[in-house]
Amino acid sequence: MTMKIIGSLAFLVCALLVTEANGYGFDCSFPIFNETLSTDCGDLPDRSEVYKKYMEGCRAHYSDEDCDREEAARLWHNSLQPISVVVSFEA
Repeated sequence: MTMKIIGSLAFLVCALLVTEANGYGFDCSFPIFNETLSTDCGDLPDRSEVYKKYMEGCRAHYSDEDCDREEAARLWHNSLQPISVVVSFEA
C-alpha cells in the first residue's frame, strides 16, 4: 500500500515538473483525464477541433453510444492508471 502511495506521489511530482517546464499540462493536445481540453496550454494551439473530428470519425464508423461509452472508459482508466503504479526496488 505504501508503495502505491509513493508511486502516485512520484507521478504527481513529475507531472507538476513537466507542466512547469513546458507551460502546459494534461488535456492540452488530446484529452487524457477530461473530455474538455484545457485552455491553459501556453503556446500550444487549440486542439479541440482535432478531438471533435476524432470523435466524429468514431461515431461515423460505430454507434454514438459505443463511442461515448469507450471514450468514457478510456478517460476513467487514465485516471486510475497513476494510482495503480507500483514502484518496486530491492534494498
